[in-house]
Amino acid sequence: MDEMERYLEAMAAAAEAKNKKAIELLDAFSAYVYHEIHAKSESSSGEDKVAWDGMLKRVKVVMAKMAQAGPQIW
Repeated sequence: MDEMERYLEAMAAAAEAKNKKAIELLDAFSAYVYHEIHAKSESSSGEDKVAWDGMLKRVKVVMAKMAQAGPQIW
């Protein structure tokens, strides 16, 4: 879980700074992070599930911020 927290922090920092180059580089990585956290959330129970669910909500928010601040493809 600590590893995914660190990944989320990097993504959040890029989104907060609105660093388009960093966001562009983290785009594919963010999909990996989302899928890993989602899988952990689905396979967990009890307190672990609560923690993973919270992290899943957070990754969704961070990814939305990345999309708003990132380079526009159109």
